[in-house]
Amino acid sequence: MKYFFSSPSSMRKPLKERKVRNYLLSFAVDAKDVKHFDDDNNRLIIDSGAFSLWNKGAGTIDIDEYLAFINSLEHGDITCINLDVIPQTGSSKAEINKCVEQGFENYLYLKSKSKHKIMPVYHYGENISILKRYADHTDYIGISPANDTAEVVKRAFLDKVFGFTKDKIKCHGLGYSSFGGLYIYPFYSVDSISFKRVIIEIDSVKLGMFANESMSYLRRNRIQQFIDLEKTVTEIWRKRGITWD
Repeated sequence: MKYFFSSPSSMRKPLKERKVRNYLLSFAVDAKDVKHFDDDNNRLIIDSGAFSLWNKGAGTIDIDEYLAFINSLEHGDITCINLDVIPQTGSSKAEINKCVEQGFENYLYLKSKSKHKIMPVYHYGENISILKRYADHTDYIGISPANDTAEVVKRAFLDKVFGFTKDKIKCHGLGYSSFGGLYIYPFYSVDSISFKRVIIEIDSVKLGMFANESMSYLRRNRIQQFIDLEKTVTEIWRKRGITWD
């Protein structure tokens, strides 16, 4: 299993000190910083950032601008996430289905013109036929398990996903770092910003916070926890007979 450190710009120094090689960056959020990570030794996943903009009510991504950006990247092992079309809150089923179809058209367009691999995304709530359709076109699919829902809801969705993909399709968990879930589902890769969040225990009370520059030791320690997690999960799945490249 490969763990991708998401939105890593603010932690670039400690990440490089730990020789981290896997990063996820957003076109909408991190475009100016990608040059610091576009390195022959790194694996990059580039996200459009469409959901971040949608969540802020800040507009949409132009697909040709996104395409030009990803084609400007020269180094390393690069995979770029499809430009999803996100339905408005309260959309009808027909409107949601239209967005799904537009997203599929975006995938085919980017795939035909990008010099890098394009990763489509299968979202919580979509019909399993969408996942099967993407599987006809690629062996690497992003899985968006509605990370704002309870773990039991996510696992019911992931049961359905991995019931189909098994160990035949590489799945990337978007924003997924449930330690327990990584031992249940054979993800090829996952990403999250959880490595930025340190846990401090005071009088048996655990407090979570995002580490700042003054917490250098805690930041390095937290990064190492995720490096170790990647190794542990990979080894467990190897013993179960599932290995990825």
